[in-house]
Amino acid sequence: MQLRLDSHVKTTDGLSGTLADVVLDPVKRAVTHVVVRAGDPDPSARLVPLQLVVEAGDALSLKCTTAQFQQLESIQGYAYLPVDERPAPDSEWDVGVEDVVMMPSYQGADLGVYTAEIDPNVGVTYDRVPKGEVEIRRASVVASSDDHELGAVDAVVVEEGRITHVVVDHGHLWWHHAVNDKITTPNAGETYFAITYCSVCNTGIRYNLSVDGKAKRLDFYGLYNGVVALCDRDTESVFLQASGRFVSGPLMGKELTMEPLLDTTWGEWRKLHPRTLVMTPDTAYSRYYRSKDHPEPRGYNRFPMPFFQQTLTRGDKRLPPFDKVLGVTVPQKATAGAPAAAPLRRAYPIAALQSSGGVINDTLGVMPIAVLLEQGSVSATAVSRTLDGKTLTFEARQAAGKPTEFYDKETGTRWSIEGKGEQGKLAGKSLERLNSHLSQWYGWYAYFPDTTIYGRTDPAQPGDYSETGPNQPAPEDKKQ
Repeated sequence: MQLRLDSHVKTTDGLSGTLADVVLDPVKRAVTHVVVRAGDPDPSARLVPLQLVVEAGDALSLKCTTAQFQQLESIQGYAYLPVDERPAPDSEWDVGVEDVVMMPSYQGADLGVYTAEIDPNVGVTYDRVPKGEVEIRRASVVASSDDHELGAVDAVVVEEGRITHVVVDHGHLWWHHAVNDKITTPNAGETYFAITYCSVCNTGIRYNLSVDGKAKRLDFYGLYNGVVALCDRDTESVFLQASGRFVSGPLMGKELTMEPLLDTTWGEWRKLHPRTLVMTPDTAYSRYYRSKDHPEPRGYNRFPMPFFQQTLTRGDKRLPPFDKVLGVTVPQKATAGAPAAAPLRRAYPIAALQSSGGVINDTLGVMPIAVLLEQGSVSATAVSRTLDGKTLTFEARQAAGKPTEFYDKETGTRWSIEGKGEQGKLAGKSLERLNSHLSQWYGWYAYFPDTTIYGRTDPAQPGDYSETGPNQPAPEDKKQ
């Protein structure tokens, strides 16, 4: 029997879940239990004896009902500890895999300007495994007898409980939340930037790393509002990825400048930029990368762990929390003798873009804008509709089996999703790309509660998502 991590598991009465981890007795070299995560709205992880597991084609079946599954031992524990302490085992259980989440303290926080102090303690979720046993998961490293890392565990093959083979996954790029890089040009010299990404909220943002003329470097820190929080490597100042602001440490109050970024598939990117470079997967962290045969989704339809929801400070029920949106920000001009007003923000649901055929012509404040969606790869961006003093109106055209193409009605010019004129009267021209990024609704609203929603005028509906189940899975993004 092959126990492939992340494979589908179901009970006899239809409860669906996934095989999360494998627990084994290292002395006997035998699998004793598997960890199955199943249930809605928050999946619970249960320790399932191996004798209850049987193969069912490419999936696994449990010889138990949903009610019986829920009666099995829960594997998860939680502790709130100083950063240098670990959860303590007891007489019956050892500590298995640990996940550390650094979270801000919300007491006394001024959320409007993000002045919350960062708590020196950490929240640790950990798995409890039977005494003397060990737990392995996809990120567990496989090493050869001469101490060379071969990759990470993908599956184990067992016969009568004993492990006969281990399937090794060599890994691919996904694990990093921030990649620091630079571009060198003859006239401008070196420009340092970071590509940041929250895999759960599907929030990818590019930042210029210059602060007061010096280049910073970002690294992973923890969670805030269910979205990844980063930090400056040198000063350990905490940086909120969604808002672009440092909220603690020597850089508190400083901001990084957002720059254009297209969140898309590899196939769509290669069509736009056939001479592109790509970040090598051969790094010191390659053992953590997911294989291209097991890609991570672009955003989730539920929180992968319960503690994500605990970091939320606000919610709005106008949209389901995991609806995918393109968030757009437009700055307001200052008037004579007065500072600039707060930026205007609007969320464009991907569902609305799909029903409109891939283009929405809108006006945000006084700025005419176009929101574009390439439907095959679910790639979206926002551009100004004003060019050389004239306002353009856009439409999408898509032949069967072909990618979406964008045209302006005034001149018939064909435009790329990045706002570049490709063919026609305005070929070679470029539209201004606006500050925009994909996000799940919960993350966009948590950081920008002043947002409006395209096509809606109803006021905010504050509330938490504790009674809200996961969204129905959206059609899978095409892998190209």
